[in-house]
Amino acid sequence: MHRRRYTAAEKQAALARLRENSGNVRITSAETGINPRTLRAWAQRQQSAPAPPPESEPVEARLRDLLMDNILRLADSLEATIDDAPLNQRASALAQLIDRLLKLADKLPDEQRDHVLRMEYVDPDGSVHATPPWARERSES
Repeated sequence: MHRRRYTAAEKQAALARLRENSGNVRITSAETGINPRTLRAWAQRQQSAPAPPPESEPVEARLRDLLMDNILRLADSLEATIDDAPLNQRASALAQLIDRLLKLADKLPDEQRDHVLRMEYVDPDGSVHATPPWARERSES
């Protein structure tokens, strides 16, 4: 059994197909005829060389984004690799990444604090109120 050599164009086409399949290695392998392990290795190599982030973004925020990308990629791969790889190792890695993300989130400013949520209640007659009907009934009596 010999290893097949792929051209750079073939690798790029397979990786593009993998992105179109939302990272599903099993489907992409069936479509392209490329071994799932080969596809995974190519995808990991491609993702290990990320584009340089904008300098204006804080280091913690860039780290959070990188962790989130890894978490999402690992979570997406769990279902596709149930039959191929040790699931317990992938699940453990996912748990560790999520734990690190939560610790990092504590160090970042809360972006949600500046948002205001306004609830409106629309009665059957079309009138809009700041309180639900049962709260208005009590205040009127």
